[in-house]
Amino acid sequence: MKNKSQIATLLATFGAISTTWAAVALDITSPPVVGPPGTGPSPQDPNAKQGQWFSDNKALPYEFHDNATNFGGGTSGTLAIKGIVTSITYAAPGANQPIIAFQVSASITNDTPGIGPWNPGSNSHGETLNTSIQYVGDMPGTRMTIEFALADLNLQPNTWNLPYTQYTPEIIANNEDTTAWYCFSNDVQNPGNFYVPAWDFGNIPMGQTATRLLDFSVNLGMLNTDPRYNPLVTSFNDGVSDILMNRTTSLKISNWVDGIWVDNGSPYPSEESALLNSNASVFFIPEAGTSALLSLLGILALRRRR
Repeated sequence: MKNKSQIATLLATFGAISTTWAAVALDITSPPVVGPPGTGPSPQDPNAKQGQWFSDNKALPYEFHDNATNFGGGTSGTLAIKGIVTSITYAAPGANQPIIAFQVSASITNDTPGIGPWNPGSNSHGETLNTSIQYVGDMPGTRMTIEFALADLNLQPNTWNLPYTQYTPEIIANNEDTTAWYCFSNDVQNPGNFYVPAWDFGNIPMGQTATRLLDFSVNLGMLNTDPRYNPLVTSFNDGVSDILMNRTTSLKISNWVDGIWVDNGSPYPSEESALLNSNASVFFIPEAGTSALLSLLGILALRRRR
């Protein structure tokens, strides 16, 4: 718990913080999340009351988003969660050859707090979140999930019926640290599992950026007719096009498997492949002793700015 002098410092610096509004971080425990039963792993937390679960028996209760400026975003805007393709391996020399592997430099910039309004969130398994209270502070235990990839080719659902979405050829994560839960534990025929690859980014203080290199391979190769092909090549060739996104319209891992596209920086992109405006998600543990205080300060500042 922070002592009085630390809290006083936070209060004294709030005026400076309020001029650099940025991405929004939201509580994803239940409540405020509402939804059907069975959306969490059993027996740990079958109704997902504790947030987003991971295979190492951890549940992270907050989610971080990369909304556009004045839509819950600010200084970093839609680049608060960013992915740039840094290498591509082709099946053979020459143009338009199949992609068999690629790497993404993924970064998370903790530029909380955000300024709204932001749109409410939902996901493919029926959960919703509509809240005006946000978290402000450091982001301990941060993890990023990548929803366009499988953790392992052998780790797939029994059938690819909704709320699962199949993309072939499969993109496989090669260097993930753990895996994240997706779907229903009470579906006897097609139960959920820790399907989704996740990477640890550690503690990200306010105003700081953490970066990891994510490594992927493509099962049997991705042809140039695949809608995921051009975004990968574009990002690699120009070195600036962002292929990762997580707007507040996405709650937890909102869809798996998802597509790849270039984030065009608009508040809520309308590309068909951008299901719920997310193909990556970021989760963390709130900093002890600051969440309630700074959430309140964020609300007061929002009222001042309206």
